[in-house]
Amino acid sequence: MKFFKGLFGASAEKHEEKADELRLDFEYRDAAYYYQQALDLTPADDTARTERLTRKMREVRRAAFAQLLQEAADLVEKRSPDLALEKLESAAQFADEDAAKMEVARRQAEVAEIFGTDLEPEMEAEATGEEGDLFELALAGFDPPDRERALALGDKFKAAFEACQREAWPEAQAAFEQLLEEHPQDPLVLEMAGMAAENADNTDAALLRWEAVRKIDPLRPIVVHGLATIYRRQGRQAEARNLLAEAVTARPPSSSLSEAWIPTHLEYALLLSENGHYQEAISAGAALLDVSSVDKGLVFYNLAGILERAGQIDNCRIALERAIESAPRRALYRERLSDYLVEQQDDLDMALGLIVSANEAETTAGQGNFGGGAKRGITSPNRARYLYKMARIYFLKGEDLEAERILTTALAISRDPEVTHALEGLKKELKEAGAPRS
Repeated sequence: MKFFKGLFGASAEKHEEKADELRLDFEYRDAAYYYQQALDLTPADDTARTERLTRKMREVRRAAFAQLLQEAADLVEKRSPDLALEKLESAAQFADEDAAKMEVARRQAEVAEIFGTDLEPEMEAEATGEEGDLFELALAGFDPPDRERALALGDKFKAAFEACQREAWPEAQAAFEQLLEEHPQDPLVLEMAGMAAENADNTDAALLRWEAVRKIDPLRPIVVHGLATIYRRQGRQAEARNLLAEAVTARPPSSSLSEAWIPTHLEYALLLSENGHYQEAISAGAALLDVSSVDKGLVFYNLAGILERAGQIDNCRIALERAIESAPRRALYRERLSDYLVEQQDDLDMALGLIVSANEAETTAGQGNFGGGAKRGITSPNRARYLYKMARIYFLKGEDLEAERILTTALAISRDPEVTHALEGLKKELKEAGAPRS
């Protein structure tokens, strides 16, 4: 499920900034949950921010879907059908329209045909395009007991859940509330009713339902995330901290820790950091490195932020370097280390190389579809942003002519108002600097 996967302990603005960085670095899946977190923290009367975040969320979900389809195609070309099918399963979670869901089903069937293998029953059913089969696929993100319970609850749960998928939140809330009349103590129904209420901007109802869940089943990740978000929004920082502390104590880091609990641990570490408990925050984040299912690159990336806040500048750089080692193809980490070096005015040549390599990592020769065919080049959609940072580094190095040349190109291709504004600002700095220095 996509709900409440963001990192807690920051403002809506900070989460949006982080999501924007991820979006500009092709990290669309991560960007989606940071935008969701920003939405969760946005006041109901801030319609401008809500509309902007909703638009960005829609864009990154579509981009994540396309990206996963491309990754699946790449894996098919590499003769890795099992991994390709995993990518397609992930793509299904970002398929917000029926046509997209059917495209996933078609490609799953095509993988099976190419490699002469049979699909698993669930995939085979999805390929038929029946509504019930699509519903079962949509439940893929649920834990097995919740998935079985959702299916057992029948058509009423299905209708309410499909209203959530359409983001028809008032309708979904009403449907789950009706279902609660029959199942008033069901944790899954209470959880979903709270989630629908929260998205419908009915905070009181969300609190009522989630706090009811906590009395029955206190350790449900979505409920913990949702309540912590509301508590923080209401200024109830101590309650949010206690809630997260209770959760991470009950589900401590171990090699077998469920992936669903990793965001909670990261959120708690960041919250500790924001409250000035730096050593505890560092220890909490570092402990996640022993979890077998953890994304080590993401952990090191977040540790870098904690270390920087703690004033441990050298260790911050080490953490960013480790993030790159853990996920060498993730451009975000390269850009972040480059930004760090620029901030510290340390090794600008390395900073430049990191930005260039991030751009190159996203600029590909293209890949064929499952059946082959002509390939076409793909230019990084973040090229203007990268060019801005390249130009800024050249400016800091005193190479104004090269900075001006890159700025001209970047301004010609930029379609992002924020990037264009930054480019124009740098152009003004160049002009004010006077005669070119190189």
